[in-house]
Amino acid sequence: MVSRRTPEAPRHVPAEKALRVVSDFAALGGEAIRFTGGEPFSHPECLAILAASLRQPFRSVGIQTNAALVGDAEVAALRA
Repeated sequence: MVSRRTPEAPRHVPAEKALRVVSDFAALGGEAIRFTGGEPFSHPECLAILAASLRQPFRSVGIQTNAALVGDAEVAALRA
């Protein structure tokens, strides 16, 4: 029997794509955005994506997390 392996899916959405989706959604008149998971803070560019979202005219930007990966840097960024 021949085994066919498929390429492993990327672990995270590339940051460039996430930033484009955020920007496009805002341009379409999106009023609020929420990041969920898995765990949003496991994405290596989570804070940059959140910061970019906060620069958009959304009424609210939310993040649903279990806080297991939230450290001092994340708390400081969220308070800013």
